[in-house]
Amino acid sequence: MTQQGLILWPHYQDLIQELFSTKDEGEFLRLVCRFFLDKFHVSEIKVYRMLDSGDALKILHLDSKGDILESERFQLEKGLGIVGHVAKTRRPYFSKAIEKDPLYISSLYSGVERSEMAFPLVFESNSIASIHLFQNMNSSSPDYSLDDLTLGLQIISEIQGAINSFVLFSKAKKLNDTLAKFLVRQDGDKNELDEEIKRNFERNVVGRPLIGQSDSVLGLKKIIPKISRTKEHLCVIGEKGVGKDFLVQAIHYQEFLEDLPLLMVNCQNLSEMTIELSKRFNVNEIDILKKIVMLAKGGNLYFRNIFDLSLEWQNKVFEVLNSYNCFLKDNMGIEKNNRIRIIFGMEKTPEDYIEQGVLRSSFFSSYDFYRVEIPNLKKRKEDLYLLANYFLRTMGLDEEVKGMTSEAIKLLSTYDWPGNIKELQQVLKKACLTSDNSVIDVSDFDLGREVVEQFQISDNWDEDDTTLDSVEKKHILQTLNYMKGNKTKASKALGITVKTLYNKLKYYGMI
Repeated sequence: MTQQGLILWPHYQDLIQELFSTKDEGEFLRLVCRFFLDKFHVSEIKVYRMLDSGDALKILHLDSKGDILESERFQLEKGLGIVGHVAKTRRPYFSKAIEKDPLYISSLYSGVERSEMAFPLVFESNSIASIHLFQNMNSSSPDYSLDDLTLGLQIISEIQGAINSFVLFSKAKKLNDTLAKFLVRQDGDKNELDEEIKRNFERNVVGRPLIGQSDSVLGLKKIIPKISRTKEHLCVIGEKGVGKDFLVQAIHYQEFLEDLPLLMVNCQNLSEMTIELSKRFNVNEIDILKKIVMLAKGGNLYFRNIFDLSLEWQNKVFEVLNSYNCFLKDNMGIEKNNRIRIIFGMEKTPEDYIEQGVLRSSFFSSYDFYRVEIPNLKKRKEDLYLLANYFLRTMGLDEEVKGMTSEAIKLLSTYDWPGNIKELQQVLKKACLTSDNSVIDVSDFDLGREVVEQFQISDNWDEDDTTLDSVEKKHILQTLNYMKGNKTKASKALGITVKTLYNKLKYYGMI
């Protein structure tokens, strides 16, 4: 590829002018990607933005033509993978064989990528984002080289002024928005009531992806972007503990509503809490309900188990929702960001509860609800390993616990999990707190003697999915990922020597 300066590419001057005039982050980063798409053979390109916490947020995933390939956002923990390496070192990086790269993290790739080249976007010695170019297996183009890396750095150098300008503008806008929000919060005595409602109902949302590779989870991942674009009201159906709250948060985050509210209302205690607030602030109950709805403007209002309210209180909620939506209808063109998505979460279908006489039918005759069903954990056991690994990494209870033995993983697969994901999380939490080892074993699980004994005599395994080799390979890979590719630490966590680890990596074709 040519190494001549950008000043010899006249049409790039127009692109640079566009960069200087663009104020939208997504559009700015897509323009930056156009420089690379124009000069490199690219199968796909991803952009990660660095957050204040040090984590990285994937905000763009484009194909070779610059069209959006995937719109699901994903948050990556600080320092992990090639993304973390580029952010930390503020230097470009390329890999000709991704799967054999020590920085490789399987969960960040689809399995078709062959080589990768990454460039940091830097402002005042801080990484603010990174651009990742990929060549896939089916691409006939040569792998990325040092010459490509040099050319990419030249592109970054030419557009650095536009990058600096955009970051300064963004910082000023954020400061202005923060000041405006602060002034609004000072609006009289009603602010105290608003804050009390937010404290009880509003939830901070992080970029938590849906965990799993089962057909049902992949189906949910596929429809989430479509749901987020429609703003339709939702009814999320699934047994207790299947992860309805996780799905609602994933939908909210997918809509790019990090700065807008998600209010989660537990209907089991809504009436008691509303009565308490009305007495405390000398406001009638309907006005409290209106406050809850109004504080959700622009975002999502999620009612858990609406049938737990008496029919009298359901009538009050319906009247408030109905009046507020009538108000929105008249002002849709003026205040489009005020629209609220109503979400109901329940264990059975609305028809079941209506037939039992515990749910007002007018909710569903007056509003159109898109239904999303989440299967129980028993029906998607292929997700167990990924879920368990995610909880072990994110619960933060004991840094000494690094993973599970192959037998422990098998036990998780044989149990039916009547409490679903919530029960899995609690079992792992207790195992972390009680285990004396760095790797959790069968004896650390509190599932009852009967379950463990049945497991020990059972030989009913699916050899394709749960052979010791396949489980051990997955476990070694996850441990290496957790240790950020450090083989000395990984071997210690696995309870084997470094030499044995290298032998196993060679045996499984991982090096």
